[in-house]
Amino acid sequence: MAAAVEDATTELNKTDQTGDDTRPEKLKIDEIAVKSPVQPIVEGKRQRTAVKAFTSAAPVKEKKSLEFEVGRGTLLGEINIVTEYMSKTGSEHYSALHKLMYNSQGVAIHRKKNVRRFNGFDFDTDSKFYANKLAAIKKMKSV
Repeated sequence: MAAAVEDATTELNKTDQTGDDTRPEKLKIDEIAVKSPVQPIVEGKRQRTAVKAFTSAAPVKEKKSLEFEVGRGTLLGEINIVTEYMSKTGSEHYSALHKLMYNSQGVAIHRKKNVRRFNGFDFDTDSKFYANKLAAIKKMKSV
C-alpha cells in the first residue's frame, strides 16, 4: 500500500515537471471558497461569550405599618379577663377580629399583640365609618 502511494506521488511530480498536466488549472483558495458550498476548515476553539451575572435587584416592597388610631377606651391588654382569655387561645382565632379593628388580616405573629393594643375607634356613632363597621359585624354574624 505504501508503495502504491509513493508511485502515485512520483507520477504527479513528473507530470508537474514535464508540463503535460491533464488536470485543470489550479484554482486559488479564494475561488474555491466562493465556488464550493463547503466552508474552509477553521481550526481552534470557538469564541466563548462572557457570562453576564444577574445584577438586577428585586424590587423592595414597602411594608405598610398598621395605623393605630387612638380611641377613647382602655387598652384590651389592660383588662384582666381579656388578657386571660387571649393567653389561652391561639392567634389563628383573631384574624376576623383583627380585620374588623384594623381593616387587614395582619401577620399571624402580630395579631394578638395588635388586638391587645386596641382601645376603641376614633369616630362617633353618627359617622359613616360607624355604619360601615356595623355592616361588617352583621356580615360576620351571618357567615
